Amino acid sequence: MATDTPDREVGSLTIVVETDCDNINICDLLVELDDEYNFGQSCFGLNSRAYFRVYGVISYNCKATLGGPTKNASGVALKVEEEYVSFSDWSGSTEYPIWSVVSTEWVGRSLGTLHFVKGSSGFTADKTKSDGYGVCKITYNTKFDRWYLTSPIEADIIAYAVGKGVCWEESASVTIEFRETCTELDNYVTLVFKNFKTQAVLEGVAVTVDGIHRGNTDANGQIYLGLMGGGSHRVSATHADMTPTAGDLLGNDNFVVS
Repeated sequence: MATDTPDREVGSLTIVVETDCDNINICDLLVELDDEYNFGQSCFGLNSRAYFRVYGVISYNCKATLGGPTKNASGVALKVEEEYVSFSDWSGSTEYPIWSVVSTEWVGRSLGTLHFVKGSSGFTADKTKSDGYGVCKITYNTKFDRWYLTSPIEADIIAYAVGKGVCWEESASVTIEFRETCTELDNYVTLVFKNFKTQAVLEGVAVTVDGIHRGNTDANGQIYLGLMGGGSHRVSATHADMTPTAGDLLGNDNFVVS
């Protein structure tokens, strides 16, 4: 015999996940031209490489308003010596995002112990000290990725990095000028590395010029160095399948740019 089934109230359970944005560390990004690899150049010839740096410890995407940037190196360490940081309302900022602090020294009035978040350029001082104003000499380490960009046409191209995370979004950019008249193309240098005996081109040669690692040769044995200053430049190379000699009798450890 059938019986009536009593009505049952259907309950619902809602789970809400919230993020306290005040506890999210906002890490900085900074983009600037690489004066070391550009030899101080700020305007670039057509199809030449313009190198730039992206500082920061957060994940990011690197793009440009024309063309696609290419990464040359990751996590390059840089020590910033004795930057003088002004503090107002117990806070101050360094020029670059901080990886680690080497030393701090207050110039005159002390605001006590400094605090920072890895990847940020901001410092906070002890609010129990003085009235929040001071100057501190800070030596710190930072890191950057090196990128380069080329253009076949005359243009002002914006290269930019965008990082994303919970409750924050960081971005930074630099404008790179490409002009046919910016530089003399005679000083753009490409080196080719070959096996001395067979004359076969060598891929994957690690190249150092004037004490700076410039990357590895491509499948054609070439490495593009960009604009080089006039005079003699020292070059050294290593390869996984080659054994370095004790002395170089070939006299090919220097090249001259006229």
